[in-house]
Amino acid sequence: MEPRTPHGYTPEQVALNKGNERIAELLADLKVGNRRSILVDQLIQRSTPLKRVKLMVCGNPAVGKTELIDSLVCNFVRGFLKKRNFSSHGHSSGIMDADSSFDYRKTYGIFVQNVNLSGYQDQFSVWDMAGSKEFYPAHVNFFTSSNTIYLLAYRLPDPLEEQIGQLRYYLSLIKSKLSVDHVVLRGGNAINKPWVIMVGTHLDQMDYILDGQVIGAASGKLGRRNSFSSACSSDDSTLGSSLSLTSSQTCVHSISSQEAGPAMDIAHTILSTLREEFQQFFSFSDQTFTTNALNPRSSRLVALKDHLSQLRLRSVESHGYHSGMVDTMAGVLKDWRNEYNSFPVLTWGKYLQKTKEFVNPLVSYPELFNISEDLDKMGEIVFMNRFSNTSLIVLDPGWLGTRIFAPALANDNSTIAKLRSVTGRIHLDEFKRVYHECNPLSVARIFEHFEMCLPLLDKIDMYEFPLLVDMQSLYGIWAPEPIYTCYIGLRLQCRTEIDVFPPGLFQRLQIRLRRIFKEDFEDQELTIWSEGLICCRGEVQVRTELTDLDRAIHICVRGAVHTRTECLALIRQFYEVISHALQDICPGTETVTQVLSVRDLQSHKRFPSWYEPSDIFEAQRNHTDLKNRISGDVERLVDLICCGSEEQSTLAHSAPLQHIRLITRRARWHLCRLLDHQDPFGRDWCLLALLLGLADEIPNVELIEKFMSPTDYILKKWEAHASSTLIVLIDTLHKLGREDVVHQIIESSNLVMNAESSVIVNITGVEVTSYIC
Repeated sequence: MEPRTPHGYTPEQVALNKGNERIAELLADLKVGNRRSILVDQLIQRSTPLKRVKLMVCGNPAVGKTELIDSLVCNFVRGFLKKRNFSSHGHSSGIMDADSSFDYRKTYGIFVQNVNLSGYQDQFSVWDMAGSKEFYPAHVNFFTSSNTIYLLAYRLPDPLEEQIGQLRYYLSLIKSKLSVDHVVLRGGNAINKPWVIMVGTHLDQMDYILDGQVIGAASGKLGRRNSFSSACSSDDSTLGSSLSLTSSQTCVHSISSQEAGPAMDIAHTILSTLREEFQQFFSFSDQTFTTNALNPRSSRLVALKDHLSQLRLRSVESHGYHSGMVDTMAGVLKDWRNEYNSFPVLTWGKYLQKTKEFVNPLVSYPELFNISEDLDKMGEIVFMNRFSNTSLIVLDPGWLGTRIFAPALANDNSTIAKLRSVTGRIHLDEFKRVYHECNPLSVARIFEHFEMCLPLLDKIDMYEFPLLVDMQSLYGIWAPEPIYTCYIGLRLQCRTEIDVFPPGLFQRLQIRLRRIFKEDFEDQELTIWSEGLICCRGEVQVRTELTDLDRAIHICVRGAVHTRTECLALIRQFYEVISHALQDICPGTETVTQVLSVRDLQSHKRFPSWYEPSDIFEAQRNHTDLKNRISGDVERLVDLICCGSEEQSTLAHSAPLQHIRLITRRARWHLCRLLDHQDPFGRDWCLLALLLGLADEIPNVELIEKFMSPTDYILKKWEAHASSTLIVLIDTLHKLGREDVVHQIIESSNLVMNAESSVIVNITGVEVTSYIC
């Protein structure tokens, strides 16, 4: 029975009386059949996981990624024809050969397709990442740990060190996008570690030694039709321990396993090497695969499909459940892509409106937000700037990867239309020439969302695109001048070999700094070049540069003697912007903040020396000067950190006294990673708790979840004390005999621009910020 008010009005009548016609229509719609129960059921969380998983296929150019994907998804008939084609050509990639017409298919940007593996019902959103490095700035925007499997492909005939180097770089790129969890697990393990599977390709092109003679694809002894892969037959039987691999440098690798064969032996070596380096960040598949992509019916590819199916199941089960409306939206999106074929992008407001009008009028903003995040995880959409007021929904990820990113980033030798500029300044007419079917202003705004370009304030219809800048710094732009006597400099360096600054990072920094330092202010000018930026304002200059093979960023400031305060404020401003950008853009990249030698900066040495965090910490706690280990010069801490300003000298020594609550999340993670595991001599979290006076808390550790970090639990209890400072923790770790932990904590802590020395300064022509880093 329909509810009524005391005066006998139905909810629909009440809505009409108050002028809410849309609500009245909705109430009337809910009365039709079982419409109400259907709409409500869509918003109820189901006990089934997401149907589709992202499979990101990465690797260098010409490793056979596209062929491998085709072989994974082709059916029986296509597989049979493809195998016949392979037998007649004898090649496993598509690389153009001197005596072959078999063409290498190059991928531009990112090619996305939703597929089912042949013979399986498992659904994947397959992202074919172009191997050319110019497209890497686009790739890193989509690396995530959520609902994603990474398939890294490499060429088996390549030298072993080259293979490991390529795969290490890709893993480092992916790691750079993985942030440190707020909840620290035991041993510093991540909550959701993405799966990684490595596949060796071009098996048929490998050379082997059998009874002292080289056989294989290159030797010609087996012939093209009788390459190693063909000789193994469809059962992929091995040649046994009598085989050993020889590379193009004729280096021979002994085979340790009779069953594995030489190719599998190399694959196991690569897996064990990289798993040891990255096991804290990824879940590595224990299985290794070597294959010939042009033989889709081989047992090797069948095994790979089966393993991908298993990993997909484990991946979706670890990412919770979803509402029924996710599947409903996935079906509706197909029609919306056709409707917005030329420009499949919706603002969040339009997207919400269409969803309420055509899918489910009961859906709320938070519900649609969560649904859209699930659709993004499935590869159905790209949810851009989801935590801002300018969110965009890209209905077709493949369109974004191939139609938008590819023309902007392709090199000059590419066969597709591309944006052209040496200075990095692009007029809307150039956008219109390349993206003729789209509104050029809309295309430019997409690049703005990804921080690839920025509109110029002084020139209408002109955009600055730092990724396209192909200029070196102007001669004499930082030449010695008598007026500049005050120098100060910082250096942010990748901490380890597996930490990298992802391609495109520095150009995004240039855009952020351009936004903050407004050129319309008189006597302030900002100039960029391919690997640097300089900001000139009156008698002060700031220079930021990417150096050391893209593994370090220098921030240098110089000014007249009476501009010490402004020099200090500007370097803090730049340091804050850059350090926050690093946390935002590449949260998984660990950096070390070093202090450049003021003497070397004043002398304009091309490669100035620097002081390590351990040197700075000792000088801070002991109130001593620092001695340059290279030149032997002695420099004051106040000159190195405070630009010689005596008024700020107390800030130079404040870092060791900062409360433990203020140490970086990365430093805390290292503490847990190193102290959670039981030490043979008892130098672990348990003894730390005793030395910190928390013996009563040790029994309580047994009550926490087994996967939670005991070190993190102890630190949270210790934080309640006002005397819990960084220097007390460091001294305690010294007593514990854990110098390795001390080194990690000091390197991961912010000793230069820390929260204890935060200052709020308003610089004319610069957006106001607080220097809390």
